[in-house]
Amino acid sequence: MILPLDAYPGPNSNSDANLKPAPHPEPHPNQVLQFATGAARLPSDVEMAQGWTFSIQASTSFPTIEPTPSNGLTEPAMCARASTCSKTIYLPPYDGMDALQRGLDCSLMDGGFGTA
Repeated sequence: MILPLDAYPGPNSNSDANLKPAPHPEPHPNQVLQFATGAARLPSDVEMAQGWTFSIQASTSFPTIEPTPSNGLTEPAMCARASTCSKTIYLPPYDGMDALQRGLDCSLMDGGFGTA
C-alpha cells in the first residue's frame, strides 16, 4: 500500500537513549518527490492543468543493500529506482511499511539519477 506524500511521518522525536538511531533520517515527502521527479515542490495549478503526472510503478529489478555493521541495517533494504524524465518511481514488492521505510531511506541517501 502506498500512502499519499503528506502521509509519511516526519523525523522521529523519540529521545529514548537506549534506542539505536535509524541509519538515515526518515525521508521528507519533498525528498521522495525530488528523487522521483527532479522537482522539490509540487507543480503549480497551471502545470497541473496542463497534465502534470507522477507515476508509481511496480519493479521486479531493484538493488538490495545487505546489512553490515557500518550501515546499521538489521534487514536487507530493497531500493527504489526513479526516472525523473517520466516522473516515475519504481518500487520493489515491499512486504510492509517497515520494508518500505527502510528501502526509501536507503534510496534517498544513496540515490542518484535512475537508481538508488
